[in-house]
Amino acid sequence: MVNDVETTLVGDGGAGYKVVATLKGSVPGAGRIVIGAHHDAYFHAGLDDTGGVTAGMLMATAMRMSGYHPKRSVTFLFTTGEEYGRVNSYYDWLIGAWHAITQRHQQWAGSTSLMLNLESMAMSDALMETRATPEVKGLIDAAAAAHPELVPNGYNIKNVNCWNDQWTFTAAGVPSMYFRARTGDYGYKWYHTDFDTIDLMDYTYMGKINKLVFGI
Repeated sequence: MVNDVETTLVGDGGAGYKVVATLKGSVPGAGRIVIGAHHDAYFHAGLDDTGGVTAGMLMATAMRMSGYHPKRSVTFLFTTGEEYGRVNSYYDWLIGAWHAITQRHQQWAGSTSLMLNLESMAMSDALMETRATPEVKGLIDAAAAAHPELVPNGYNIKNVNCWNDQWTFTAAGVPSMYFRARTGDYGYKWYHTDFDTIDLMDYTYMGKINKLVFGI
């Protein structure tokens, strides 16, 4: 396999960019919700994480088209540099999300009520996998119980780990959740290969997960 994506390291003048957009809340001082995904990908990936970015953009579009007016501001954050190996160090994954919460938007750490990270959306018949900090795990259970039609393949809730953008927000003290839906053999067949394409994405299922996340 040959990856035709050109990469320029920071030392050679390279730069990474985030996309940030906020739907302003109606209550001053109520803080914000951050909905995130990463737009960097191996090859021209579908699920990881073009699917997550697509889900986030669809949610933002739906909010605008429906005239939704949140009490808290809703910030959509699409980061680059989620994968490792880009700044001459093995331990540099999540660099985009880390930069967002610790450098560029430090005030978010004390004013963000919840960070929801969207990953690998969404394969048909896949379990909805979630990770959450302890104080917000109950919100996932409550949403799934209220709308079981949105979790047709079931779901689980695990503890936060350090392999997605949720981690840097958690480390900064922000309550967080993570959502993905991919089958068990994805990691052995398609993950980080040129076989991870948009043909793997089930948009109807993605829409169900979006509705569940919006309800939360």
